[in-house]
Amino acid sequence: HFKWHDLRMSWVSSNIAVFLGAMWAICIVCVALLVWSVDRAYDRQRLSDLSNNRLTDYYELNVLVVRTFKFVRRDMLNGDGTLDFEFDVAEKKIVDLLSDIEAKVVSESAIQQTEPSAAELGTVSLLRSELNTAFTEVRLAAEEFANGRPTDARNRVTEALEMHVDKVIAEVIDNKLALEREQFTQFTKSVRREQLISVYFGVAAGVIALMITGFAFWSLAGRVNNSLKALSIGAEKFGKNQLDHRIELAGGDEFTQLATRFNEMADELRSNQAALHDVQTELENRVEERTHELAEANAKLEERDEMRRQFFADIGHEMRTPVTAIRGHAEVALRAKEDQLEARSDALHRIISLSKQMSDDVSSLFLIAREQAGVLDLRLETVDLVQVIIDAAANLEALLQREGAILRTDLPDGPIWIEGVAARLQQLIGILVSNAIAHSQDGVEIDLDLKRTNRSVILEVSDNGPGIPHADRLRVFQRYYRGQH
Repeated sequence: HFKWHDLRMSWVSSNIAVFLGAMWAICIVCVALLVWSVDRAYDRQRLSDLSNNRLTDYYELNVLVVRTFKFVRRDMLNGDGTLDFEFDVAEKKIVDLLSDIEAKVVSESAIQQTEPSAAELGTVSLLRSELNTAFTEVRLAAEEFANGRPTDARNRVTEALEMHVDKVIAEVIDNKLALEREQFTQFTKSVRREQLISVYFGVAAGVIALMITGFAFWSLAGRVNNSLKALSIGAEKFGKNQLDHRIELAGGDEFTQLATRFNEMADELRSNQAALHDVQTELENRVEERTHELAEANAKLEERDEMRRQFFADIGHEMRTPVTAIRGHAEVALRAKEDQLEARSDALHRIISLSKQMSDDVSSLFLIAREQAGVLDLRLETVDLVQVIIDAAANLEALLQREGAILRTDLPDGPIWIEGVAARLQQLIGILVSNAIAHSQDGVEIDLDLKRTNRSVILEVSDNGPGIPHADRLRVFQRYYRGQH
């Protein structure tokens, strides 16, 4: 009996020892897997942070490039060629930002223990090359402005913006933003997966440790139970996205370290959620901007349609009077008897005069139509504004004598050279003088004064007529509007 009892106790003790040994082995394996998964999660988090930082750098690069070349368009294409912003500072910021992006690519490859991505470095190199080319073209354009060649400068800037900035740089940055957002999303999912694996291994290690502790150290059951309960509550709250919760465990054992790791994991998750929210906000802003651009494009289309309708209204308005007059004079010529040659000749002369007037009106209408459609080719050339005014005054001599008006000119000595079209400038002067004669008393005195300023000249047309009432001044440039007085 005693031998059988001893044998049975020996078998039980051996099984307990084997069980405890197996549990210790399983616990060690789980802890090793936990450490491995936590290390992988940490590396994934570092990669996620680098991806997020690189995405932020590309956003900042996009903003800097758009703002810099927006100012270049303003100063070069619409201004006098003087860069009114710190162009060199903007260039340095962009170059430094490209260097930061390149350094992050190298850091990411170091974490992954691989060679730096040739595609990523090639993209940075391409952006650096295109931006350097664009900056060089802008500087050359500034020199051409300084040398008195604004047309060549604007052409150079336009070509640089179209070929390098709009066509290559903007497309590359947009593609990189989309790629970086996708990569950041993948890293975030990977971090969450690794963190979930860490939770599983942690729970498994805790359960096994609890069983071993229950067999070997019964007195520590309360501590283990409380620790696991706190970890379980923390895991549950983290699973419900209550990331402000903190697992508080006293002491410095493994459970406290695990709780600290859980808390750090919650901080990282909250930080990642904040970064994702910022990305979402940025995307919403970009969608809003694109919607606004579409609304502006639609408004321009409506404006073009209104121009088309206005053009046909102009034709009807301008043609009605001369056509009616031609018809009346033709009827007079037909009713005139054969011996009334003078009346018939006068009617035919008036028909010819009105036909010429109608032809001029048609030419003016088509000129307006081409201008509104944006296809008017003025063919600028260097002209002497003083000579243009002298020729315009000579062309108006017959009209001035017929209406009894007086035209005085006050011109500076010597020529004043400008970029313009002589015929259109003479036409403009003729319109202003004709209006002054038509809407003033007999014998009106008209002054043409040309004044020179520091960097421009001013042509003033004035008369001693009744002037324009204040109530009409805001509407005088509306089509077909005529003042009441």
